[in-house]
Amino acid sequence: FSEGVAAVKLNGAWGYIHPDASTAIPMRFLCERGMAGPFREGLARVARNGKWGHINRDGKFVTEPLFDMAYEFSEGMATVILDKRTGYVNRHGEIAIPVVYHRGDRFSGGVAAVNVGSGDAHRTIADACEVGFIDSKGDFVITPRFFSTGVFQNGLCFVETEKEILYVDGRGTPVW
Repeated sequence: FSEGVAAVKLNGAWGYIHPDASTAIPMRFLCERGMAGPFREGLARVARNGKWGHINRDGKFVTEPLFDMAYEFSEGMATVILDKRTGYVNRHGEIAIPVVYHRGDRFSGGVAAVNVGSGDAHRTIADACEVGFIDSKGDFVITPRFFSTGVFQNGLCFVETEKEILYVDGRGTPVW
């Protein structure tokens, strides 16, 4: 259960139930490539006609189902994917950060890791160091220079470069 309801599948359709098993949102969402998501920040990801969006507790779409995938909200933003590109929607269902990144992680500590690469193969690991961090406006706060990253927790983030594995602070400065 998340935020008082749980996603359940019945006769091929997803909906939500209360802890006493009564229906909170009727089973009407067909999520062929995944399951209906848990509620986070009052919204949950579901699919209609093969496209993903977010519903509110009344079962009404806030983010219209236009995306190849939509993920849970974190810090007021949700990652969405369209045509193999990643962007972010806000809690009003608006595209807040354009769907232009090769990959993107959830917001944590006020930032999200995004990969600015093309998705093509690289000749060296140094060429593949294309991950940086954006804020909720889509501005880079840590320029792309990492091969891979974790998410910020307690002001630090695990990152990997061509030659090092380390933790950085919110400015991208190595801590240890």
